Amino acid sequence: MKRSGILILILLAWGQVYSETCVPVAGRQVNLRSGPGIQHRAVASMSYGEAVEILYSAEESVEIGGIRDRWYRIKTERADEQWIFGAFLAMPDRFTPVVKMKPRDYSFCVGDWCPSISFHSNGKASIVYRLCLGADCTEKEKRDECTNLRGSFILHDARHYGESTCTTTHQVLQYREVYRVDDMHFVNLYSNPPCVFGMNLRCLCINRE
Repeated sequence: MKRSGILILILLAWGQVYSETCVPVAGRQVNLRSGPGIQHRAVASMSYGEAVEILYSAEESVEIGGIRDRWYRIKTERADEQWIFGAFLAMPDRFTPVVKMKPRDYSFCVGDWCPSISFHSNGKASIVYRLCLGADCTEKEKRDECTNLRGSFILHDARHYGESTCTTTHQVLQYREVYRVDDMHFVNLYSNPPCVFGMNLRCLCINRE
């Protein structure tokens, strides 16, 4: 058997293997350990506003402090590989819908892409996108782009310098202090500015100081 095949079998013995999965840390001063268990020494710590790439998980779950979860082998932004208890990871299946929240308006830019996001008291969020960035599009092309986003189209939006915009509405999800809207994660939402993960930027936080 080739060496790569042996490695795959070893990883499968630990449990589920992940591929390029980046998730925010959901805790403060969370210990990263040299092995899968509290008996292993703490080698570093991470907090809200940071994210990790999940490599694979331990096969069996364990109970720590009344919480049952698995240990996960992770890679940090510094490329270090360590272990973290799963309760402190904002995995997609851990999020639940928000029923009520404090309103918050926020805008940010990634290159030419500058969405404006409004969090509403009912647990919904609206995202306003400017359409046809960096191109000369017809009205029909702009409308079609918004239709594909399942949003509401405005040809000349006075709130956005008369540009064409599309507004989409989403349910806000939450796990601990991490909020999720569509494919974006918001950490420290009520600070100025909050931290945003997403937009295929791997584990980098937008606006992290």
